[in-house]
Amino acid sequence: MTIAINKDIRYAIHMFSQTAQANFRLPLNLLEKIRKYIPKGQISEFVEEAIQKELKRLEFQEAIKKSFGAWGERKDLGTTKQYIHAIRQGRRFKGYLK
Repeated sequence: MTIAINKDIRYAIHMFSQTAQANFRLPLNLLEKIRKYIPKGQISEFVEEAIQKELKRLEFQEAIKKSFGAWGERKDLGTTKQYIHAIRQGRRFKGYLK
């Protein structure tokens, strides 16, 4: 279930959380687009949300890379052929190797 959070509540949370000023440069055309679509008092919140979204994506990619091949190291599963045969026989995970 997704709970929609009122934009005013998100803004209040944003305003009362610890923050620090960060100065960085953006290409002029990108800054112009931001100014075109985002109201003046909401630019920091917009940038924060965009950065958080990108960081979540990067963290997810890192987790995928770290977990890649994890199942290949398991010795209790047997071969793919044995595993599929066991599932077809209705013996999920219990004693299908022996």
